Amino acid sequence: MNRITSRLAARRGISQVENVVRADAAAGRVDRLIQSAWRQVLLAGRETGNPAELQRGVRLALHLFLGGLRQTMTAALARVGRLAHRDAVGDVVRTVPVEFLRVAAERRQSVGPRTVFEDEAALPGPGLVDLSVDAGGLRVADLLGGSLATAADIRSHLSRLLFPPPTEGDVLAMLDRLRLGGASVRERLNGAARRFDPDRIAAQLAISYSQGKTQREIAKDMRPAFDGLRVNAARLARTYGLAVAGAMQRRVDDQLGDLSVGVQVHATLDQHTRTSPDFLKNHRARNGTIFYKEPGPGQYGIDKAPQPPLEYDGEPAWN
Repeated sequence: MNRITSRLAARRGISQVENVVRADAAAGRVDRLIQSAWRQVLLAGRETGNPAELQRGVRLALHLFLGGLRQTMTAALARVGRLAHRDAVGDVVRTVPVEFLRVAAERRQSVGPRTVFEDEAALPGPGLVDLSVDAGGLRVADLLGGSLATAADIRSHLSRLLFPPPTEGDVLAMLDRLRLGGASVRERLNGAARRFDPDRIAAQLAISYSQGKTQREIAKDMRPAFDGLRVNAARLARTYGLAVAGAMQRRVDDQLGDLSVGVQVHATLDQHTRTSPDFLKNHRARNGTIFYKEPGPGQYGIDKAPQPPLEYDGEPAWN
């Protein structure tokens, strides 16, 4: 492992911890929303003594709640994806020498005659960037009107060209393309909502109140359905949160073009590190393995690389 790769791996390790924390935060948002809905349903019976009216009101409220749950899940996962992309870009820009970033930018610009920044300032064409040291600064010809720019200025401009931030639509489209176990998060959440069955819960609640059950007894009747949805939704938020974060990291790697030859995997090598008869799933044995975009003889291709939280074949990548 060379010095650049070593530093980037260290930064990615820190960013990965942040991604886990953000996925947990997304799960927490979903969990709190479901618990709030459960409390509101339990209180609904106090507002009316008419079982039919209660059933209609609760059924409508639960259907609206499920719509809100879908929106909350999508927004939380989109935030995980955007922040993962931001961190992945930061890791690369702070680690890869600016000369390398310039080469990648020039190759990107050679595709078209003109590239425009978000602020409408045109980027220089190939060969216009002068990285020679001049009076303590780095001159970028025609980039900042001939003024001196610091290394940070150059990195900032190059990163905006190489790694444009994903739009909300980009992230949502990526979420729909992430099919873990053959299904997207939208499909899995819809399945959990069908099993939750708001109509059945509303009918059961109305029956329980008409039978004169206490609040404690009604809560006991309702708890399994809400707990099942809460556990499933939180698991989806964590799993797909890690998946979209990993996809955003791979997007940044792809945008480096041929400056990136592939990916290298690193294991924590502690007592929890997984072993397996399959080398590609043996986290301890494959530690340090490089998966190449263009593999040569005896090398593994990028299609065999793990895609957290899954292995290359779609199996969960338990550590």
